[in-house]
Amino acid sequence: MQYRQEGSSRQAELGPARLRQVGKGTVGMKRSVTKAVAMTAALLATGSVASAKADTPSTTAYTYYAVSGRTPGEIYAALLRRGPTVQGTKALAVTTADAVERHTMLQTSSSCQIVDYRVTFRFVVNLPSIPNEYVLPPQDRQLWQQFSVFLKTHELHHIKLWLACASNLEAQVRGLHVSTCEDLSRRADAMWKDMRASCSQDQADFDTEQRTELLQQPFMRKVISGAGR
Repeated sequence: MQYRQEGSSRQAELGPARLRQVGKGTVGMKRSVTKAVAMTAALLATGSVASAKADTPSTTAYTYYAVSGRTPGEIYAALLRRGPTVQGTKALAVTTADAVERHTMLQTSSSCQIVDYRVTFRFVVNLPSIPNEYVLPPQDRQLWQQFSVFLKTHELHHIKLWLACASNLEAQVRGLHVSTCEDLSRRADAMWKDMRASCSQDQADFDTEQRTELLQQPFMRKVISGAGR
């Protein structure tokens, strides 16, 4: 997922599809694309999804960057200094989605159809972490822990959106029956690109919906108010 100002999305362009022979009468195709999404820190300056089917394979790994501070204001300043940068914008959290689409086309005497269609995702979520939260006063420590949960939940929802998009695409592509495999390949390629564009918009819409909620988090409200700087 890729956010701009806490939420716009971007999508890398796919390279040329790579064809390989799989067996008599079949052709396999593999495409890949990498997408990054970030909850951006620029928000401060500016002021439920359907479940994905379980048959969309994915893995999710977590990485963390360390921040420190004894008040919410100090911690937020550390987030700005140490947080990841996405397309030139500082981020509070970022998720990278690496997607690979594979399918095999079967040509018969009357038509070509796709069999064994699969989209696989590899997600990496990068989140902030305070190595020793107990240096914070109990109230501020609770605010930070709540905010950390919010960031993680936000990123995981982006993952759900991608998986739901992939699941819908898989169902549509498996129902295609075209006279030639060449035409079928063009149709599948167009549907793959349409899914990317549509899902990127879903990600951006979700980010827009989350803007107010982000700023209303108790941790962010204390940062904005300047209390305890």
